[in-house]
Amino acid sequence: MSYLFHLTDDAALGGRTLTVTTGAEVVSLANAFTVSSGAPMLLTVSPNTGQQGQQNLYVQVTGQFTNFVQGTTLASFGAGVTVNSVTVANATGLTANISIAANAVTGAHNLTVTTGTEVVSLASAFAVTWLLSGIDSTGGFFDRHMSRRPDMIYHYVKDHGYGPPQEFIDALMEMTATS
Repeated sequence: MSYLFHLTDDAALGGRTLTVTTGAEVVSLANAFTVSSGAPMLLTVSPNTGQQGQQNLYVQVTGQFTNFVQGTTLASFGAGVTVNSVTVANATGLTANISIAANAVTGAHNLTVTTGTEVVSLASAFAVTWLLSGIDSTGGFFDRHMSRRPDMIYHYVKDHGYGPPQEFIDALMEMTATS
């Protein structure tokens, strides 16, 4: 005999008695199965990026089946990212206030949240981006005026009366970026 059943998300945790009835025959088995919570995990991190040197960035973290506790829960974003404070909203939500070192390694960082013996991690949860501190677009006959559009950085290049301004994508320009 087999039977497929579905448990709701709000099912009470603990042992269950299974009862099978066939006609007048009734058989029960105490603690036939146990309802337990799912494995704790981290789901979302917002924002999930920050720049080198950025201070006091508030990052919201959402978990599932977690047990975050104010004053007990700790967060780690890896080397170069200091967690200034953790504020727990509820068992599955927290806000971490972080500061990113000016020399923090850029790229993906794992997030680990620890509450007592519960340790949950999310790989590549947060990315440190580099901070552009200077641009040198030397040389050439053109006046270059850099502008920023949401999807790319581009330049208006005016050739001193030899035609209309033209738009060039960075990849076509010789530039030196320093951080």
